[in-house]
Amino acid sequence: MTRIKELLKERNLTQKEFAEMLGISPVGLYQQLKAPSYPTLQKWSAVLNVPIWQLFASHEEVNNENKDLKLVCPHCGKKIHVRLTTDNE
Repeated sequence: MTRIKELLKERNLTQKEFAEMLGISPVGLYQQLKAPSYPTLQKWSAVLNVPIWQLFASHEEVNNENKDLKLVCPHCGKKIHVRLTTDNE
């Protein structure tokens, strides 16, 4: 997942260090990155101290003018359309 790699870079962490933080081997992390489960995403977000949505999109992507996100499912490759609103909308 590209966004995970971006988050690690922002935090000056290597994948090996991230794997250690998760209590798994680098090979285990590599396998999880291919097709993470929801519990895995929960653990990653907790370790990185970010909400789960930030594993898929950055603040910049979310704060764009039209507030429409177009993401790609890491499992099937299909586009995921997300419409973000605030409590004021």
